Amino acid sequence: MQPADQFEMLADKCAAHIASFGDEFASAPELRGVDLVALGEALQRVAPAAAAETHPCDADAGGDAAAAAPFVTLIHGDPKAANIFLRDAPGGGAGPPEVALIDFQWCGFGLAATDVAHHIAAALAPECVSGDGERERELLDYYHTELCAALAASGAAEDAAHAASSVLSRAQLQAQYESAQLDMCRLVFAYQWSRATFGVTNLNKNSYNKDVRSAVWLVVRCDALLRKRGAP
Repeated sequence: MQPADQFEMLADKCAAHIASFGDEFASAPELRGVDLVALGEALQRVAPAAAAETHPCDADAGGDAAAAAPFVTLIHGDPKAANIFLRDAPGGGAGPPEVALIDFQWCGFGLAATDVAHHIAAALAPECVSGDGERERELLDYYHTELCAALAASGAAEDAAHAASSVLSRAQLQAQYESAQLDMCRLVFAYQWSRATFGVTNLNKNSYNKDVRSAVWLVVRCDALLRKRGAP
């Protein structure tokens, strides 16, 4: 639902936001080796393709709905922390907490990996995903295992192994997740960072808008994904 000219403005917007963040951002040790000047330009070149891959049901984005049909499901669309409520298991038991979602204005058909990428970028503290990517892989491994079990329990697959081999493999989830991460970077760098207020406690803010470490992590992740795609 972003304006179409966002793709042409991405490089300039990204550069302006990074310049406004000051020394705390620019001097972060994690950013050594990241060309902050070229980052937005490189993302701008791949952003249209990433958007088409991430939003296959959106013809305006160039998505291929027919090819993505086996993976399309109902997604929330904005799974930031402020839209998720948790409470202890009933009766104070030791089971997992109950989870409730609110704000369904962006709910629709899409790829599950889009919600996963959005949630990780917007709602997780940086220590949950920072480092060499091992924690991030663990989270995706857990999500994929639980998804396959749920697909089997609902009758969408014969069993978890069949779900992992024939419905959505771990490699397919990874590919969709990485495209969604790049598309999330496009949204953040071009739009969301215009409302960034680092260091100010606000439950309705996304992590990359209120924590400079989260913003740094997202830039590092974007750079790694662009390198993986061979983006100059």
